[in-house]
Amino acid sequence: MSAVLRSLLVLILLSATALHGESSPATTSPRGGRVGWARLISDDPEWERHTRSDNNLSDYIKTRTSLNLDPVWHTATPTRLDDLALYPFIFSTGLATIRDPLRRKNLAEYLDRGGFLLVDSCINRNVTPDPDVFLADNTALFRAILPGCAVKPLATDHEIYRCFFTLKEVPPHTYHDAIHDPRWARHPLYGVFNSSGRLCSVISLSGLQCGWDRMIAPAGHTEQCMQMVVNIYVYAMTR
Repeated sequence: MSAVLRSLLVLILLSATALHGESSPATTSPRGGRVGWARLISDDPEWERHTRSDNNLSDYIKTRTSLNLDPVWHTATPTRLDDLALYPFIFSTGLATIRDPLRRKNLAEYLDRGGFLLVDSCINRNVTPDPDVFLADNTALFRAILPGCAVKPLATDHEIYRCFFTLKEVPPHTYHDAIHDPRWARHPLYGVFNSSGRLCSVISLSGLQCGWDRMIAPAGHTEQCMQMVVNIYVYAMTR
């Protein structure tokens, strides 16, 4: 595992360059040679939700891994492929509102070039009233932009749950008002596999973003959520 950690930053920076192609200028890398944490801009009015605590996540990643993560969170707009390609890993609160053909085409090209999307639902009932609808809407988006892709649950023994941290709960779930809700608890992580079989995205019904924003939860839950994100990041960038 230590060898993976030493090479991880190099792999991510190489991935960022590869997304552009060999002729891309070096100036397109995240500033300062750092790995950038980016959120996808969308028509979802909640796309910036919990950004006040993104620094909690970036600080955790910086202190627990060898990643030189930029403490400032970035935005990536699907209207420009070059903007997406700056970041090998992009976070989204949901893709269902992206209906414009150009933006869908750019997302598909980004994923085809090796990019990775983490789609995570907010568990606030006023934001996401039904987890099943959230899953169905985002699954439909991926099937529309990636013909031949497969969206399927990741088994509890999948390597993504132990590739860096070994998680106690797989996956960790945040609940609205810290009240256990079986409608959410029954959902694992879902992997989006492109037509060649590469895991190019994860759909989460776990409210990981709510966890790193330190919503009311049992002791240790915030760290579990951040560990889950680190695992997804490490798995995406080293496979």
